[in-house]
Amino acid sequence: MQLRLVVHWLRCWTLGPLMRAATSAPDHWSQSIPGAPTGKGSGSAGYNPMPVMVLQPTTSDSRDGASTGVPRDARVDGGRPRIATNGEHARPGSGRRRLMCLTALTLVLGCQTQSWEQYMEAAAFAYQDQDFEAAEQWFVAAEQVALEFEPSDPRLAITLGNLADFYHAQARDSEAEPLYQEALARLERIDGPESPRVGRFAADLAVFYAVLDQSEDAEPLFQRALGILDWEVGPAHPDVLVIRTALAGLYLREGRHRDAEPLYREVLALTLDQAEPDQDQLLTILQEYAVVFRGMNRPDDALALEGRARAIRDAL
Repeated sequence: MQLRLVVHWLRCWTLGPLMRAATSAPDHWSQSIPGAPTGKGSGSAGYNPMPVMVLQPTTSDSRDGASTGVPRDARVDGGRPRIATNGEHARPGSGRRRLMCLTALTLVLGCQTQSWEQYMEAAAFAYQDQDFEAAEQWFVAAEQVALEFEPSDPRLAITLGNLADFYHAQARDSEAEPLYQEALARLERIDGPESPRVGRFAADLAVFYAVLDQSEDAEPLFQRALGILDWEVGPAHPDVLVIRTALAGLYLREGRHRDAEPLYREVLALTLDQAEPDQDQLLTILQEYAVVFRGMNRPDDALALEGRARAIRDAL
């Protein structure tokens, strides 16, 4: 299974990518964990507990060699994206982006009765219809509305996260990265740095970096997410199992078998303790754990896991 499988499933407020809280009550934003798409990467289990509309990169090859950095003029403090303060809204400077903001402002001024939720829903439907230009305009229109909310309102962070998802799906990762960073920073200010919602989003950002082969950025975010969620919801929580498996997959992809092995061991034990383990999830863990054992020159242990995986495949 591929790392990209978990990127949208780890979302902290969503009913689905591009519909982040557009139709759900605020107290549900930290509850829903949707299904996820596939994409570039390797080594993480992905599960689909509910059908949702998902984003896919336009081509699987478009990420190879793509720049994921924020433009130099948008970075401060050692290369980190600049976070907007005191009403300022930082963005990479591009003519396309400025034009989109002007278009969105026109939409907002011309449709004063439209709510933030309606703009978000319009963006989701436009994306579903593959009208990507309209989807972007509606997202930016929702962003302009959300800029007027109180600083404690999470809807601007929600909007930025959706817009980042949109850019990431279009392989526009240099535009997606600062939005992900800003959304996380805003959630930290709203919820506190140790909240479960922040932990889930940190994990999602980690997967974003893992998909781009930026392991040095992904690993500390995975570890931060586990540090928060292990304490807040417990190691057996489905979210934590996904994150721990994703981190194990990152180590597996890098050939760090000794780092991956204890993570897979724990995830497998906790999965087997479930009353009705998800068989696709269990199959993925067994297969990847077997690869780890082979990398550690433990062929007998690998054969045992491969046999269990084969039995599950035959029964599916």
